Amino acid sequence: MIDLGTNGELLLKANGGFYATSCATGPAFEGASLSCGIQAIPGAVNKVQIKDQKALPEYTLINSSKSSWPKPFGICGTSVISAIAQFCEKDIIEPGGAFKKDIVISALKNDSSGKTQYNIVPEDSSQNGSDVFINQKDIRSVQLGKAALITGIEFLLEEAGIDEPKKIIVAGAFGSFLDKEDMMTLGMIPAMDITKIEPAGNLAGVGAVMTLCDDKYLEKAINMAEQIKVVDFACDHDFQTTFVQRLSFPL
Repeated sequence: MIDLGTNGELLLKANGGFYATSCATGPAFEGASLSCGIQAIPGAVNKVQIKDQKALPEYTLINSSKSSWPKPFGICGTSVISAIAQFCEKDIIEPGGAFKKDIVISALKNDSSGKTQYNIVPEDSSQNGSDVFINQKDIRSVQLGKAALITGIEFLLEEAGIDEPKKIIVAGAFGSFLDKEDMMTLGMIPAMDITKIEPAGNLAGVGAVMTLCDDKYLEKAINMAEQIKVVDFACDHDFQTTFVQRLSFPL
């Protein structure tokens, strides 16, 4: 089970027991560190689709009938994952994350300082009259997060002595809205049968309510915590080496 946000909490059930760890996936997944990042609120781009390198991107918005923001003005975490997965599939970036320079990509432009950005929404279509874009720094932030997550998963599997998970449950207010195929495209999770990946919503919140409302769940939580083997990879040299190797996208 993965609870995905600024931190990634991982719980593995295997061999009749439980193994747990955490990894610093970073604020990019929740939009906080992105150049045009905002929370998942009305007006945020939440999904990107790119036909090919020469086509301008299409997108969908989080919107509300009561919203006063009919135009996009930023991107949330799900849209940056969606967009970068499209970059990978449409051959817009290199495996190392850099924008390709030897082909014509219509949505690429340079900002006033000469840095390259991929425009999701041009300035004349946005709420505040500014481009909504993803730049190289944003891609790097996602790479750091996805590398931390997949490395944590791989080492937890290794700790339990198994090769691959039979099922992955993705929890969290952010994680539950991610596209499963996008996650595999970016190498955030192991390549596996997509029907075995299940979004599950805010499980931490649900568990807290259950525990507050019924003492038997508190007792179960205490008993379960005593059975969990917590694994700390922070100072593991092999973990750091694998982390660096997982920064690239599996193109």
